Amino acid sequence: MTLSPFPATHSTLAPIALARALGQWYSFTPPISVSLLNRWLSDVYLVRTGLGPYIFKVYRAHWRSRDDIEYELNFVEHVARWGIAVSTPLRRRDGAWCSSFPAIEGPRLGVLFTFAPGRAVELDAETSRLYGQTAARLHAAAEDFSTDLPRFALDLDHLVRGPLAALTPFLEDRRTDLDFLAATAERLVSHVLDLAEKGLAWGPCHGDLHGGNIHQTDGGVLTLFDFDCCGPGWHAYDLAVFHWSVSVEANQRDLWDHFVAGYTSIRPLADVDLKAVPVFVSCRAFWFAGLLASNADDLGSGWLRDYQLDRLMAFLKRTASELI
Repeated sequence: MTLSPFPATHSTLAPIALARALGQWYSFTPPISVSLLNRWLSDVYLVRTGLGPYIFKVYRAHWRSRDDIEYELNFVEHVARWGIAVSTPLRRRDGAWCSSFPAIEGPRLGVLFTFAPGRAVELDAETSRLYGQTAARLHAAAEDFSTDLPRFALDLDHLVRGPLAALTPFLEDRRTDLDFLAATAERLVSHVLDLAEKGLAWGPCHGDLHGGNIHQTDGGVLTLFDFDCCGPGWHAYDLAVFHWSVSVEANQRDLWDHFVAGYTSIRPLADVDLKAVPVFVSCRAFWFAGLLASNADDLGSGWLRDYQLDRLMAFLKRTASELI
């Protein structure tokens, strides 16, 4: 009796096999070794070669379409041409960006990127200021980006309505919390629509500007990477992601002021955009919880145990009370 492979939602490509394939597709200097760095929304591999390290990113099946990925890569190349320090995609010998893998769960696409030099940042006042300057330069460089490729927008469906729908099944036994989330979502939507009418800045955004997506060299150079969440959106949301990332710990909240000081030293920030940031901080919390809920089959539902839901409720109750 011949058994077929059992269906999977997220398999892990073998590093040894990847090393052989990458050696054929790219002009690497041997020796070549591949190791899995992390397994999250995509699988990220460290590729070591005779000329230094690279990153190979394997997108999860059904997570991003080829058009989505091509949009991301075109955006990264565009801002790189403007002098923004980013981890850039590298083409194969045949000129293609994407490699396709017939995984058990379906075709998966992989892209090779340059390695962001340096190491993970330790956010402090100076690094936050530099990060704000980087964000400002990124928004300036993105102003003339255009493409015919389709891409999801970082709009209210993406940030609030969709996440609320994904979270609802996880709160069936917590009706009070579900009612609170629904009311908070309605309030956030109303706030954003009102602010948008007053002229919120809109354009291509990174979508995930937290401390985990930037490296810093000993010389202080910051390099951005992981544009997986990029797309057209409100600039205030892009900035709010940083605010959200430092809002959890009370001793880090002053870093936001340094980030804003860095941003405005390069690019003006309208009052309406600055006022919108607290609203988008709550939107970000919604989005992140919804991300976990909508990907529970791959990431596990343990991310949404009572402890995590309690933290979400506490965070939203605190931030919602600060809304304009």
